[in-house]
Amino acid sequence: TAKSVVISSTNAALPESIAYLFETTAPHAEKAVWRTMIEQHIDEFIPLPPSETAFDIVEAGLGEHGDELVVGVGFARRIVDDTLSVFDQANIGVRALEGETFAMARTLLPEGDTSTVLLIDVGKTTTKLAIVVGRIPHFATTINIGGHALTLAVQKYFGVTENEAR
Repeated sequence: TAKSVVISSTNAALPESIAYLFETTAPHAEKAVWRTMIEQHIDEFIPLPPSETAFDIVEAGLGEHGDELVVGVGFARRIVDDTLSVFDQANIGVRALEGETFAMARTLLPEGDTSTVLLIDVGKTTTKLAIVVGRIPHFATTINIGGHALTLAVQKYFGVTENEAR
């Protein structure tokens, strides 16, 4: 028998392939001051008109000259609005909306981890790569080759069926 589950709220992640990850420095101040400062220069980090950009930032340690290192992620505001609208239509409240690489790092690496790691997510048609320092992504990209292409290469090279190649 099928069971029904009611979902009333969620944390959601937007794909890396539509995100703009950036890094900058800021003077020692509160996050609200950083947001205002970065918002005034957002077009230097994200190739979208500022009025069409939604972004968030996180402290990532100290920069070279003792100022704060700040990592941010931005999305086209239309994508954020459309995503929130879908959840709203389904009567699911969104508690947090974040970039996929931030969610991956937070999920896979233990709290307090300060190491530098390369996260690799091989999907069917794409592979996502993220360099993460202290659970904060500093670089991320998606390449258009995934597990299916690797399976086909193994299948062809060894002359085996797709199931055997997997």
